[in-house]
Amino acid sequence: MATLIKVNGESLEIEATELKQMQEAVGGYIEMVDFPDGSLMVCNEEGKLDGLPMNPAATAIFRLKLRGTPDWIAGPAIFFSRAENERMQAEE
Repeated sequence: MATLIKVNGESLEIEATELKQMQEAVGGYIEMVDFPDGSLMVCNEEGKLDGLPMNPAATAIFRLKLRGTPDWIAGPAIFFSRAENERMQAEE
């Protein structure tokens, strides 16, 4: 299970281990951001270009994990904890 973080701050647990599931959840092509602690965030690769709104909750996680970055997340994002990320990679 992973956590889908919506732009409005709502989050819900989803099953998203397949590419198609991730693409549907974020609304387009995906970009994977690996964090130093082993967790992972999946976001819409073209979210900013498509004019998707900033996702404050996902951006807060992104900036916490990558201290000092001014970048931000547009649109919905999927967050995988380290354990969830490791489990997903083991299934590949």
